[in-house]
Amino acid sequence: MDFVVDYQTYAMADDATAELPEPEPRLNLTSDTQSQSLSKVDIQFKLPNLQNHSNNHTTLTIDSDGSGTTDLYKRMTHYAMSSIDKIQLPNPKGMLGQNSLSEKLSQQESHNFTNYESKNLDLSKLVSPPSDSSKNTTNLVLSNKLSKILNNYTLTNYQATVQLRKSLKILEENKERLSLDEQKLMNPGYVGTLARRTLRTDLESQLLKEHITVLQEFKPIIRRIKRLSSSVERIQKTSENLLTNETSKVSMNNVTLQEIDQYRLKAEQLKLKKKILLSIRDRFTLNQIEDDVITNGAIDNTFFNVIKKVIGIKEESSFLLTLPNLSAGNALIIEVNEILQKTNKKIFNFLIDFLYSFESSSNLLNDHGATEQENLIIFQKSLVFLSNDLELFNEFLKRVTTLRSKSILDEFLSQFDMNSANSKPIVLSAHDPIRYIGDVLASVHSIIANEADFVKSLFNFQDENLKDTPPSILQQNGTFLNGIDNKLLNDVIQSLSNSCRIRIEQIVRFEENPTINFEIVRLLKLYRVMFERKGIQDDSSIINNLKSLEDISKNRIIGYYEEYIKKTASVFDTVNSSDDLLPPEWLSEYMNKLVELFEIYEKTHTAEDEEPEDNRLLSYENLQTIVEQPIKNVLVNRLQGSFPLAKKNEKVKASLLTLEINCFDLIKSRIQPFEGIFAQDDNTRKISTWICDMLNEFTKQMQTLQIKFLFENTGLDLYNNLVNMIFPVDSVKDELDYDMYLSLRDNSLMELETIGKHVHDKLNDYLPQALTDVQGNLLSRLTSPMIADKICDECFKKLSLFYDIFRKVLVHLYPNKKDQVFEILNFSTDEFDMLVGINH
Repeated sequence: MDFVVDYQTYAMADDATAELPEPEPRLNLTSDTQSQSLSKVDIQFKLPNLQNHSNNHTTLTIDSDGSGTTDLYKRMTHYAMSSIDKIQLPNPKGMLGQNSLSEKLSQQESHNFTNYESKNLDLSKLVSPPSDSSKNTTNLVLSNKLSKILNNYTLTNYQATVQLRKSLKILEENKERLSLDEQKLMNPGYVGTLARRTLRTDLESQLLKEHITVLQEFKPIIRRIKRLSSSVERIQKTSENLLTNETSKVSMNNVTLQEIDQYRLKAEQLKLKKKILLSIRDRFTLNQIEDDVITNGAIDNTFFNVIKKVIGIKEESSFLLTLPNLSAGNALIIEVNEILQKTNKKIFNFLIDFLYSFESSSNLLNDHGATEQENLIIFQKSLVFLSNDLELFNEFLKRVTTLRSKSILDEFLSQFDMNSANSKPIVLSAHDPIRYIGDVLASVHSIIANEADFVKSLFNFQDENLKDTPPSILQQNGTFLNGIDNKLLNDVIQSLSNSCRIRIEQIVRFEENPTINFEIVRLLKLYRVMFERKGIQDDSSIINNLKSLEDISKNRIIGYYEEYIKKTASVFDTVNSSDDLLPPEWLSEYMNKLVELFEIYEKTHTAEDEEPEDNRLLSYENLQTIVEQPIKNVLVNRLQGSFPLAKKNEKVKASLLTLEINCFDLIKSRIQPFEGIFAQDDNTRKISTWICDMLNEFTKQMQTLQIKFLFENTGLDLYNNLVNMIFPVDSVKDELDYDMYLSLRDNSLMELETIGKHVHDKLNDYLPQALTDVQGNLLSRLTSPMIADKICDECFKKLSLFYDIFRKVLVHLYPNKKDQVFEILNFSTDEFDMLVGINH
């Protein structure tokens, strides 16, 4: 009676379903006989004739004893009639439609349900489709349900229900493939029954075919078993005979046992040999899948694992060469080398394709959806495995270098394309050569930076990405692979060296301004350091070209000063003694240009400290060229040549010394603020020391000459020579030293009358104006007041010291004629010092 419970679950979708009343709740089926086993009930029951009962007993009350009977058929009849009566209750006339149930059912059977025994039910009359349009809707649904349930088997448990639902679901999913007609299958009549039986027959036929197919697969196995069955039976029979016989009855020299033992040993040896051969086969050969991966597979981790296995086979195959027969080892090594050569060519082609795709695409996604990082790891692994084949590896590096060199060279040359509409070209400006060179070097630096990023992204190997690489490859090629990115970068950038040098050299070679040339040197040095920090090696061609351009600029700077000296040589020839005795104009201009260079150099001398001594701009050799040699070989010689009478005429010599002092004082004053340039080493210090020594030498000569002039003007020159000849005046310290001059009494020149005649008048006439004469007429031409004051002080100190000593000497020689001595030398020491401007 499950059709009452599963009313909604198994209902057929038809037009009358919507008009049905709500189903009644589950009936109370509890009875005393339900505890009996259902296995005793015959499931091939026959449905009672509901039509006859409906005609004769429309209002018949169901026997109250029906629910308690032990007859299954009577119980089911009782429950069926109860359900029908409950369905008929909503009709006020006690009928389901306009016609009574007796008019809609067949009149073939008329006996009571209680008298029903085992007569067959005519289902065709019960569930046949009605021809009358007014047929009762409820009976139609009930007939559909009863036909569905009864044409199948009675459901006895929940598991069978689930299995039925699952089977129906499978049929629903495959209805198109099976060409099922839903209307026929759900038809409650004979057509539906026939369709369902046909479907079942088809399914059973298909199932039988599948079973036959499975059995056909077992057929070879069965044939082999039958072929071996006779041998197995003999062995089994023999073993039974041996086991049933007593051990004592079997002789120890039984031939059969010995043969069995020999066969057993041979079988074990064969098994061991087979095991060893299988192990060797698995270890030293590739299976079909691995061989297909090498031939047709993509470059991925699976491919690399196969290559690792091949490399392992090659490494282990060397043990086979220790065997007496070398043919197996040689054959295996040859085959492995062929496989490796094949894989290396495949990797080479993959790397070339990857390089082109990587260069043209910013976001790499291959056909398998791998990310860019995964592709880079695969690329680097491929490169590591390719490093075993040096020929293909070097060929690939050449391809990379050629491709990237052409790319960056085109990019660099495009910067100078005047017809380019997409970018602003680098234009040579005659008024700003430094900017042009800076733009060129900046463009090169940008290209180097981009190329460094490109190369390092591909060829900078990370240890974690290569952890699965065979150790033999890393040990052999690890050092080379770690520096491959830097090597490639230098090889690629080398293509820019000549183009860059040509565009900068045309500026450097024709630039004459030393200041601009020095700025160019600084710019070249700056970008050279920047290039090296980007990974460009110090001995690369582009760095060497920058160094050569630096040397050219430095030589142009030094050459400028040399040319300047040569161009002004004619001016040197015309220099002669003039009234002002000032340094020539060319010297002032030359020193101004040197000072400009020194000022710029002082700002950047820290960068020069890193350079070798010979490569510095203001090295000892260059300082000699631009400072010492022009002064020593040109200035001094030209000045002396301008005063040819200086050796004969002391007046001319005084003018020469004045001019020399002025020139060297100018040189010293201009280079003195840049003492750091001349303090680089001992050699450079010699240059500044030499200039100071020359100035001091000329000052001393001027001082000596002025002292001579003073003694001549005061008349004391003769006595100065005479006294100093006996004993130096500067060495007189006490009274005993004056005894050294006692021998002068015998000299007629030392008589007081003679002294008064030569000295008294000149001394009194010149001494009051001596200071003004020396300062105004002689030393006013010195441009340095400090040097002038120094010469004046030293000259008058010498004169005052000699006057004081000479006066005391005369008193010591003529102690009785002091008054006469004081009349001749009538100025006291204090008066003399006051007149010559000496302050104690």
